[in-house]
Amino acid sequence: MRRITVLALAAGAVLLPAVPASAHVEISPATAAVKQYATYTLTVPNERADQDTIGLDVTLPSGFVLGYAEQLPGWKTTVDANPDGTARAVHWTGGAIPPKTFGTFALRGRTPAAATSLAFKAVQRYQRESESWTGAPGSDTPAPVLTVTTSGTPAAPAGGQVAAAPPLSGSAGKAGLDSLARSRAALALVLAVAALLALAAAGVLLAITRRRPAVPAPKAPADPTNEQAKTPQPHNQQPHNHQPRTPPAKPKRKPAPAR
Repeated sequence: MRRITVLALAAGAVLLPAVPASAHVEISPATAAVKQYATYTLTVPNERADQDTIGLDVTLPSGFVLGYAEQLPGWKTTVDANPDGTARAVHWTGGAIPPKTFGTFALRGRTPAAATSLAFKAVQRYQRESESWTGAPGSDTPAPVLTVTTSGTPAAPAGGQVAAAPPLSGSAGKAGLDSLARSRAALALVLAVAALLALAAAGVLLAITRRRPAVPAPKAPADPTNEQAKTPQPHNQQPHNHQPRTPPAKPKRKPAPAR
């Protein structure tokens, strides 16, 4: 009976696959369509009981086009670029992930045009040592893998369209997507306030114009000549003659004849 038990345990050990470490760096979503521009999040748990995780280095796989790397409070984000401006690695430093906790680090980019598997090799840095998550799937230190398939339609980001990844400049790296979104929102708010103020000013000006009484046009000075000509004359009134009239001469009487 004891021999049978030992043989059974040995057979079970042969049949069971190797179990990788339960707490390792993972990427989500783990599957994406070709040419899919979206946010891919790396989850980093702290496996040490007496050390903080103080850094994460991620090597970007060939074919993945990075648009933005997340800027986290308390962390410094640095992007290494190739001579052509495309990103090749992202580094997060300066922060801390305490024991029994985990942190998340987001990458926003586009998958390649062909189906493939993308391994995001990561190095998790502790206070006194580091852990490399660069192995093959099923190993004790597997790298996070994103499987790219041709089935399905690429998931659209916020806004309803699949956006193209913007090119990186040689000094790219520190500004994240959140800062860009905040800048655009602030600009839109300023423009909206300016438009409202202009509309209010136009309304006030229109109201003042309507309430103001009309100013009569000034009259031309009166012409005395015209005023005298326009003065109505009484009916049958003769024009005034300033020369005095001579009374008519009385007829002379003849002397009476003598008797």
